[in-house]
Amino acid sequence: MKSIDIQLNFPDEPDYSKVPLEVLYELIETYEIEQSCATSAIYELHRRNDSRLNEFCIWVLNQNSADEWLKGCAKEKGCA
Repeated sequence: MKSIDIQLNFPDEPDYSKVPLEVLYELIETYEIEQSCATSAIYELHRRNDSRLNEFCIWVLNQNSADEWLKGCAKEKGCA
């Protein structure tokens, strides 16, 4: 599954608990395509207690084009 497949496989509401880690990472790395998916990916990484969460959150916070909700999520969930 690739990040582009998220909307095809889950047309209503994605079940992020079933999404592989690599796809969650890709959703964050390609946040400009769909920032709400990137936000959900951060929440899911937090839920899974993923070791790369802090790294991704710091990266998001340094992105000029990340919106306030994505940055807010990154600050809340990853920068502890």
